Amino acid sequence: MTTELEIGLYIFILAGFLGYHVITRVPPLLHTPLMSATNAISGISLIGSLVVAAISESEVRKLTISFQKWEQQGLGRPLRQVPEPWEGFRDQARVVFESVFVARPERRRARGEGHAATIRQVKERDGRKVAFERKAVSSLKVSDLDRIKDPDRNGAIIAAIRNWMDDGRKADTLPRSAKGDIISKVRISSPNKPAVLVRGGSADRGEMTRVDVFSMVNKRGKEEWYLVPIYPHQVMDKRGWPHPPMRSVAANKDEDEWGLIGESHRFRFSLYPRTYVQIIKPNGEQLAGYFQSLNRSTGAINLFIHNDTKVTFRSIGARTLKSFVKHSVDRFGHKFVVHEEVRTWHGVACTSPTPPG
Repeated sequence: MTTELEIGLYIFILAGFLGYHVITRVPPLLHTPLMSATNAISGISLIGSLVVAAISESEVRKLTISFQKWEQQGLGRPLRQVPEPWEGFRDQARVVFESVFVARPERRRARGEGHAATIRQVKERDGRKVAFERKAVSSLKVSDLDRIKDPDRNGAIIAAIRNWMDDGRKADTLPRSAKGDIISKVRISSPNKPAVLVRGGSADRGEMTRVDVFSMVNKRGKEEWYLVPIYPHQVMDKRGWPHPPMRSVAANKDEDEWGLIGESHRFRFSLYPRTYVQIIKPNGEQLAGYFQSLNRSTGAINLFIHNDTKVTFRSIGARTLKSFVKHSVDRFGHKFVVHEEVRTWHGVACTSPTPPG
């Protein structure tokens, strides 16, 4: 007669065999989403274990009876009305929850599109490159008429659009050209300089892959921080970018006016999405959180707290920080200071953490 032990052993071997074949057939692209799902399930299991450990069998029966009564009355399940297992249980659980550090891995891969999908036409005007984008006539402002491409050649079109605007912008009667063709879109100059040159045109940059952080001691003997943004199109284009970008963000200046990283600068580390950092602002305020983004217009960084991506520290000026420390975080939430890293480009070390000279 088959024993329970034999049945259990048979199920164990069969489960192991099926599990092996299922896992080995998972495509690499599904590894990350599947791990996210299993991590979420593990979190739910953990919470369930804590709840079971905190209540007795009698408490479970009370909850079951309460749920049955509420369901019979067509009510919801107001758990807030359930008596606590012991006095102060909710406050104690809240304190423990807030003390738990949420570990998040750095996102080091150059994910996302190398550039935006919309490609603008680029032409040279008065010795400089100008990007032109197609824009619907219905969304034009009066001030946009001055930015329509080739105003001398398109004077009649500009006049027709202006008259259409003066007549009340009737959606069912769009302006027409001298030949009677409907004018639905026009090309206008973009206020931004061409960003990523693609197939003879220009596209907006993708999200930053990382931010390389340098430091340099100023004339007053204080350390200043310099941030160099790195984009997917630069990482992907080995021929066009054989060397890493070397310009650090300068507030309210165009990229060609940004300062160059030189021999006096010292590479410290790279910031990736979800890199954990601790900083001290010039006024002595201390902040800690995961790196979220860099504003290339102002040079300021944004962080979010470890257990809530919606709670952020925004517009933190990086240049004059008193302290800027990167941490590595393992899966158990243990934090380790990253004193310095070696800068890499296309998988090869390109600088030494020790300043030259």
